[in-house]
Amino acid sequence: MDDISRYFDELLEILKTNEELRKSAQGIFKQMAWAAGGTAVGGVVLGPAGAMAGGLVGSAIGYLASDEYTALIKAYENLNDRDKKIIVTATRKLVKSDNIVQFQRFIKDERNRKMFLKLAKEMKENI
Repeated sequence: MDDISRYFDELLEILKTNEELRKSAQGIFKQMAWAAGGTAVGGVVLGPAGAMAGGLVGSAIGYLASDEYTALIKAYENLNDRDKKIIVTATRKLVKSDNIVQFQRFIKDERNRKMFLKLAKEMKENI
């Protein structure tokens, strides 16, 4: 197994088992999607005030919506080697280290977890 595969496998295992990542993701992914939808609908129906109200309502609904984190893990489980390399390279660049232990330290901070989850979601959507 090469370095990229080992790193990716460890990264995937961390995604599957790290409760703090899961909690951060639930808040981020749901609220982003629902807030955007609520803002758009509210804005069309009631103008600027409706956009603001729609965004707030959308965020609240998003918090209660489905688990996109599980979908992220499933998508990562099915990546080919080329796409795994893209994910690993982007993650290492974000963390500024090739060491998986540094990644584990990196995600202990809430801001860093959010940055990683944003990257992970963008990578999933672009691959």
